[in-house]
Amino acid sequence: MSPEIKERSVCGHCGEYKRCARLILAKPACEVCTLRFARAPKTCPGCGAVKVLAFYDSDGRPACAACTGAKPVYGCATCGREDSHFGTRCGPCVLSERATALLSDETGQVRPELQPVFEALMAARRPRSVLYWFHHSSGPEILRAMARGEIEISHSAFEHLPQDKAAIFVHELLATVGVLSPFNARLEQVTPWLKEVLRPLPNDQAEIIARFAKWQIVRRLRNQDHRGVLTPSSIEGGRAEIITAVRLLAWLSAHGKTLATAGQADLELYLVSYPGRGQVLFRFITWANRIKLTSGLELPKWRCGRRSSSFLTATAGVRSSCSSMTRASVSMSVFPDCSCSCSHSR
Repeated sequence: MSPEIKERSVCGHCGEYKRCARLILAKPACEVCTLRFARAPKTCPGCGAVKVLAFYDSDGRPACAACTGAKPVYGCATCGREDSHFGTRCGPCVLSERATALLSDETGQVRPELQPVFEALMAARRPRSVLYWFHHSSGPEILRAMARGEIEISHSAFEHLPQDKAAIFVHELLATVGVLSPFNARLEQVTPWLKEVLRPLPNDQAEIIARFAKWQIVRRLRNQDHRGVLTPSSIEGGRAEIITAVRLLAWLSAHGKTLATAGQADLELYLVSYPGRGQVLFRFITWANRIKLTSGLELPKWRCGRRSSSFLTATAGVRSSCSSMTRASVSMSVFPDCSCSCSHSR
């Protein structure tokens, strides 16, 4: 008996009057119920394979098409499997085809350097989630450009890409599967973040902040990372010092001053206007004095081992403003389900 029927009738599974194209467990089934069955395979009592149990066997048990002699309408048109429904094919077959197309170079084969990415994608527990990611994120386009040689496969390449969740996700994916060396995601995000901070600044201010950030903040953070003592709070503290230095220069400019022409009275007026910022500025002012960018400004003394409330406020502000750069966890259940994985990698 053919499992396909054509007329409209009451669905034997949901009770609604619809076009029922198939018989499932000897009852008319609408498209919605047919899809529900196709996406919920179970272990067949006859052969032990995970398949769609849409028919009854001779013992009256729900069983697969092979065990009941029915037409295998739920099998993948390519490989015949029924445990990962995706249209007329299975998820793994569709994923293999599309992942190959995504990661192929000019030869039509997966680029050798990206083979670990292909294997990781194919190892995902839910191929449907990976396929959803392909169509709802800009991350796969980064991989496509790398496969074609349009973007270098390196850590430095990500410094020139938008620092959105999609780029961060791909960067961490490449490191997780061994294509790139391990790295500290938070630390690597400081450089592109700094470029965005410098972009709107006047040239003279941008030059000062860039030098300070490079030699006093980023170098210190990289040394800490090399010694294994770098913490998220260290990075946030470094960002806070950069932002506070930017604000000082902007304030001086608004008052007709530069760092070179500012006097002690200007600095003290600033600290009166913004109590507590002096501690956050300590490293910047000390550095500026040492390389003769100032006329010898002096900051108040604080007790060692204490943080002013404004330092904590500045750090919290940087943490808030840079929340979009927070590291997304990468594992290859990296695609546990569509609603989670794709929202973190768009």
